[in-house]
Amino acid sequence: MDSLPTELLSRIFIDVLPPNLDDARYKVDDPPEVQATISCVCQRWNQVAESTAGLWTFIRLSEKTRSKGVIKRRLALSRSLPLSVSIRVSGRDVSLRDGLGYGNDESFQEMHALLVEQVVRWRTLRVEAEMERPSELRKWIPSELPNVVGLSLSLSALYTFPDD
Repeated sequence: MDSLPTELLSRIFIDVLPPNLDDARYKVDDPPEVQATISCVCQRWNQVAESTAGLWTFIRLSEKTRSKGVIKRRLALSRSLPLSVSIRVSGRDVSLRDGLGYGNDESFQEMHALLVEQVVRWRTLRVEAEMERPSELRKWIPSELPNVVGLSLSLSALYTFPDD
């Protein structure tokens, strides 16, 4: 593998990503395991991975997102390429409604704001939401999506049954 040209190795890295990452119609898992595995093999692979912007264009924001640093790093590594953005929000999480995030040190809203700053780069958007009122979606989807060519919304209504 050491003798493979950088361009070929870069292409192989992109080809091992899950299919349909850039198609909002398909639910796909976030590929951090693939990216982390590739980056940890050796120093050369790490350098090639970090210089392969296409490897970092899928960004998922959910309760599993660790910090603003994760979002910032992916945005930086993806350079100016179009992004496939996936946002998962749940109204069940009281701390989300209170602006505290999903129990992480950094708020979900701050990480979301970092993504919204790059809305002109968004090519696809997938939103999965569980909330009591669909109107709550307005805080998570920008009012203008100038370059989005694929949009998928998956809504689940939350209903709290009254105690007897």
